[in-house]
Amino acid sequence: DKTILVLISVNFFLTTSRYMTGMFKECAGIFYADRYKSLLEALINLATSIVLCHFIGLPGIILGTIISNITTALWIEPYMLNKHYMKKSTLLYFAKYVVFFIATVVGAWFTWFVCNKLPTGGITLLVARFAICAFVPNVVLLVFLWWMPEFRDCVNFVLNILKELFEKHKRQTKEQVVVLKTDAVDIDSNGVPDISTTMVVTDKELTNNTDKKD
Repeated sequence: DKTILVLISVNFFLTTSRYMTGMFKECAGIFYADRYKSLLEALINLATSIVLCHFIGLPGIILGTIISNITTALWIEPYMLNKHYMKKSTLLYFAKYVVFFIATVVGAWFTWFVCNKLPTGGITLLVARFAICAFVPNVVLLVFLWWMPEFRDCVNFVLNILKELFEKHKRQTKEQVVVLKTDAVDIDSNGVPDISTTMVVTDKELTNNTDKKD
């Protein structure tokens, strides 16, 4: 049933979007301020699920979970975090949350639209659908989020890691070249390096020679 699939997807988005807020709240030690939140969420979930299940069946249970999430944890947790720790307005958080939600909905719709254009059956088509599901949502998220400072910070963070790895590899390469040049110079009977007998030693040969010495 597509209705159940959509409701499960919405509930998954709402649940996973709480992880980061909950993590910061726990690290900040904010437990007492929202001590009644979980109890209220459970009561609303139970009541709405029973009532809606009576009228619309299984989708009502999932919808009850979504309603309890929206009416309690979705706004209480970020409010408490911003009030007691971040010292910022919660409105900015919800404005970005709406942008994330719209980007997710648009990405899901485009993915569904493109996948429906393909026929069903066969491993090749399954792989094609998998590629579409992996590519289309990320493109949509890139279009929606590239202007945000958080996105740029993530990009700069990844670029800095790649830069450090490249510089580390470059330093190791220079050290290997120095070792190769030192090993490639022969010493004559007087203890003077004989440059004329310099030979080129490859990494593979150096590794083999090291193994033999060991």
